[in-house]
Amino acid sequence: MGVSLALVFHCASALALILLSAWGLRRQRDLNFLRALIAIGTNSPATGRRRTADVPARFILRAARAFGVPVAGNPSRAWFSKNSAVVAIEPGPLMQIFLRAQVYLIQFKEPRTIEFLLATSSPVQASELEASFSGKIRVNLIEPEDHHAP
Repeated sequence: MGVSLALVFHCASALALILLSAWGLRRQRDLNFLRALIAIGTNSPATGRRRTADVPARFILRAARAFGVPVAGNPSRAWFSKNSAVVAIEPGPLMQIFLRAQVYLIQFKEPRTIEFLLATSSPVQASELEASFSGKIRVNLIEPEDHHAP
């Protein structure tokens, strides 16, 4: 008893269709997320202070993926998964960093610290970014002229 060639072809094409559909839906979700973040970042003063409920590490990972910024470090090793609760995140200052400061690397450090390595000077301060995460994480901004960053 052999397996017909048509059965193998149909199984392979069904699997390819499922994988392509999942990839397309993920890209569409990332594009919608990116559009919303850009709208918040460019219209932040006009729309007021809007907040998004999310886990900080998950929000940063989604934003990095949407903007195409590489991420170093593991959030679970940097104590982000322990006691990670949903917090009210104000995305406006974060989007200013992504849109105007040219983030080229994000690093998750211990304990509960995120470092943004920037190509240009930052339009916002690290204290503003910490406040946008409701004070749950610490943020370090490493600018190009900052050679002795922590």
